[in-house]
Amino acid sequence: MNPLVGEWVDKARKDWVSLEILLETRNSDTAETVCFLAQQCIEKLMKGLLVQKKIRPPKSHNLIELQFLLESHYPISAEEELEELSIWAVEARYPGVIPTWDQACSAAESCRKLRTALLPHFEV
Repeated sequence: MNPLVGEWVDKARKDWVSLEILLETRNSDTAETVCFLAQQCIEKLMKGLLVQKKIRPPKSHNLIELQFLLESHYPISAEEELEELSIWAVEARYPGVIPTWDQACSAAESCRKLRTALLPHFEV
């Protein structure tokens, strides 16, 4: 695996591990962080796949935009999940958007589904 691709995958793995630890606490005070980590995990995997195809990833947190760049190489049919996770990248990091625990659990499930779909595409 290309070392830079490996870094993207490793950073995504660390986000996933942190997300799982927070989910186990069932503490609603961590809902915002769970949502953010779910988005970050998928963003990093998608950017790793772009690098693997020698495409420079944009400085964007929009997962739909990343999906568009990846679609000819890795068709991802999970628009609903990508849209759901995209909102947690930036908007939820500022006042006015407060995710519920149910939203955090949904984001984590979307992340799980997308990780399962994306990870097999990485070349070892």
